[in-house]
Amino acid sequence: GDYDIIVLDITLSLRSIPILAMISVLYAKALIENKEQVKNKSFHLMYGAFEVGKEKKGETYAPIFNLSYYYKLMELSLAVDEFVNYGTAERFGELAEELGDSPERRLARKLKELLDYVYVLRCPFIESFSFEKDLWEELEKKKDEGELFTKHLLKKVKSEVSVFSGEDSSEWEKALWAVKWCEKHRLYPQGYTILREMIISQACRLLREYLRE
Repeated sequence: GDYDIIVLDITLSLRSIPILAMISVLYAKALIENKEQVKNKSFHLMYGAFEVGKEKKGETYAPIFNLSYYYKLMELSLAVDEFVNYGTAERFGELAEELGDSPERRLARKLKELLDYVYVLRCPFIESFSFEKDLWEELEKKKDEGELFTKHLLKKVKSEVSVFSGEDSSEWEKALWAVKWCEKHRLYPQGYTILREMIISQACRLLREYLRE
């Protein structure tokens, strides 16, 4: 159905089954033609640790571990890889809908927003774009194992968009980042158009300063 919930109990499975389960879910999501339906799917990976269970009144009680975090971490790792190496934030956009109200969701949305400006050549929006300072601070403070953005993934993403994270970056530097990004990811028409517009805009800014003097 449209709102399926998939729960895999891997308590008595072979050791390779959890890995195959996560790969199978990614495979199934890739086969769904209507991506809107993917947003309504919920996946949970559970493990009942009977080997550490305790006897109580003739019954064995054992903890149940929710390992779904590792599936989300795998998806996030794929999103970071696609963003850095292929110049797309589509997976970040999909993840943003699943992360709830969190700094991770805000970052995913901001990354998607930035690349949308690049794709549609919104140069003024690229030049004025920035990440909120408190966003990076909130993400860096979250060091619990259950947090999706590990320090290594966060560092990789932040290094790619560092020009938008500081107050000292100029409009020229931000536009130049977009040109280099387009060249890196073979978006040549977009890169050429942004380069032309940024040169014209910079010339107008310099002329304005000259006339003021």
